[in-house]
Order: sequence, then C-alpha cells, then structure tokens
Amino acid sequence: MDKSKSTLIKLESALDRICKGNTKNIPEYRKLSVRAVEQEALLGDGTAYYYPDFIKRIKNEVTKSKLNPSEKTKTKPLSSKKKLANEKRIKENYRDKLKDANHLLSKMAASTNELAYALHQAHNKISQLEKEIVKLKRNKITSIKK
Repeated sequence: MDKSKSTLIKLESALDRICKGNTKNIPEYRKLSVRAVEQEALLGDGTAYYYPDFIKRIKNEVTKSKLNPSEKTKTKPLSSKKKLANEKRIKENYRDKLKDANHLLSKMAASTNELAYALHQAHNKISQLEKEIVKLKRNKITSIKK
C-alpha cells in the first residue's frame, strides 16, 4: 500500500470517529471541519486537500449535521469566565455555610459554658450543705453529751 492510500485511510477513519463521537485526539465537542479531521488523524495542516473527493465528503457531512439537528450535540465545557463565576458562587456558598456553622458553634460553646458554670455552682452548694449537715450533726452530738 502506498503512502497516499494509507493517508486517505487515516483521514477516513478519523472522519468516522468524529461522526460517531469516539474521537481520540480532539475533544468530542469540536465542530466537524477539515482541520478537525486532519488533527484527529494526526496529520499535518492541509493534508486532506490533496484528496478533493474526501473534502467534498467532509463538506457533505457538515451540511448533514446542520440539516439534521436531531443528533445529540456535544456541549462545550464552560468558558473561563463562566467557570470563574461558578467557582465564586460556590465559594460564597461555602463561606455562608461556614459563617452559619461558626455561629452555631459559638452558641453551643456559650451554652456549654453556662451549663458548666451552673454545675460548678451546684457542686459548691452541695458541698456547703454537706458542711452544714456535718456541723449540725456535731452540734447535736455535743448538745446531747452536755
């Protein structure tokens, strides 16, 4: 097989892969064009123009894809500005959630401190009452002995 036929076979297989959406070397969302087929086939710029019948075939496929919008169209990834805006929105959302969580945490910490203080006061009161009971018992015992 000579070089011309192998090049044409590479171009045809690249065109088929693009039409089926199973590209290997270019993104799937890329529009069908002569240059896209050349890049998918890993060939140089203008290689396909040596095959005018093949160029006609590519142009026919382009017109078919324009006339037949029922085929699923590949979506482009978000542009840089849209990505940035989306990332900012997500970041602000997380910031708001963090503020809410920190506010809730501070409320919980305050509640815990109040409970700990109340427990401390209760322990002090219990120890005071126990001391008074001991004093009263001593006074009873001493008053009974007298």
